[in-house]
Amino acid sequence: MIHLSQEQTQQFDDLGFLVLRQWIPADLVRRLRAVIENAIAGALESAKRDSSVTDFCVVKIKDIPFTTYIDHLHRHAHPASLELAGSPQMRSVGQALCGDDYLTTYEYAVVKTRGDGERIPWHQDMIHDRTSRIVNFGLYLSEATASEGALRVVPRSQVAPQDMCVIEADTELEKVTIEMFPGDVLLHDVMLAHSSEGLVHHCQRQVLYFELRSLKHIENNPNFSREWISARQHFKEMEQVAYRRSVASGGGPLRMEATVSDAPKPTFVEDVYTTPLARETGRYCNPQAN
Repeated sequence: MIHLSQEQTQQFDDLGFLVLRQWIPADLVRRLRAVIENAIAGALESAKRDSSVTDFCVVKIKDIPFTTYIDHLHRHAHPASLELAGSPQMRSVGQALCGDDYLTTYEYAVVKTRGDGERIPWHQDMIHDRTSRIVNFGLYLSEATASEGALRVVPRSQVAPQDMCVIEADTELEKVTIEMFPGDVLLHDVMLAHSSEGLVHHCQRQVLYFELRSLKHIENNPNFSREWISARQHFKEMEQVAYRRSVASGGGPLRMEATVSDAPKPTFVEDVYTTPLARETGRYCNPQAN
């Protein structure tokens, strides 16, 4: 049975992060990488024609377009991304850290490509009252080594809001580099200070992120409407259906029965993503505010 141990949960709480090596099966990683690469190729083709690319952040360096971010991941990576969200590997993390009734609140991809000049500065994803855990589940589809886009973190910085300008400048502060490989998952507290550099030699680094929160936190958070919560609870059911259908067809580690009526309806993804939502913002170095 897949689960987090008490020691792993304690490490997450103490340090603000936890590495799960080879947590996601290689076959699913390959399928996810294929759909993400296809989505990136489509966005870049549109950018070259100066067409709009909804959900993609595309930057141009010397007139060459690069994709750096993909929002609303299930629009572009299902059914594989739905399968991942409904997998025992994802559910075990959500249940251990956020409770059995946890929900996924955001899912997106961060893409680094050699030549895009993309350095992600030190930041905290968001600030909250810390009455419950909010977790970022990051699945690496590509290798990220110390010199090639690996995440750097400040252990234990998740306990309070941090001055990002101080962290940027402090050369004595403990900053840990976390090397990751395809199939590895990095869990980090959304208040953990972290950053990453651009690529020098590797062609591309792709990471899929899913933000997990407890239902109690979501219900007490004014950003989330009852309509949105209901849609997400239905979404969670459909994610588990996607996983069952995959393993029933031989796409996963277990054989489970599924029926045609279980199939997620394509329009449901759109219904969830078009439900209004006010997102929290990250905390970066802003010298004008200091």
